Amino acid sequence: MMYNANPMRLWAAADPRLLCRKHLLGEHLEAHMLFRAVHDGAGWIHHPEAKRFEGRPDLIVLRHELLVSEMLVRWPKPPGEGDRTPLTWNVMDIDHIGYATAYRHGMIGFDDIDVSWPPSPFGADTPWDRDGMTMEQYVALGDSWNALEHKNGGTHAAR
Repeated sequence: MMYNANPMRLWAAADPRLLCRKHLLGEHLEAHMLFRAVHDGAGWIHHPEAKRFEGRPDLIVLRHELLVSEMLVRWPKPPGEGDRTPLTWNVMDIDHIGYATAYRHGMIGFDDIDVSWPPSPFGADTPWDRDGMTMEQYVALGDSWNALEHKNGGTHAAR
């Protein structure tokens, strides 16, 4: 099966605080799609990114929680109104729950999370790697990254 040049993926090696709005919201949606594929065996189960997390829905839940933490910082909600579509998995590793909670409350940074993320099947674990930039260049672009994408014909660099 062929996949386009902009594949579904989790940027597991990227601190959610560094992601532009488009990547943060897009990855949140894709975490839901991947969880459904890996946990429920539905949807995009044969996609390379789903194969990457096969047997590890706990890592998808952890990444989702990290993304939601950043979304709540950028777009606060009233207490008790966090993510309206949480991913639940009843045997999530206790360390992962601790990481997500500590990250959400600013007690640890992204680099303090001791998890071995499976490598990307597409050869780039961050949006800046994929687009041939340094992390600093990507962060400097901020949400104007969307304008750069549009200037380049609406597609990312194919890697």
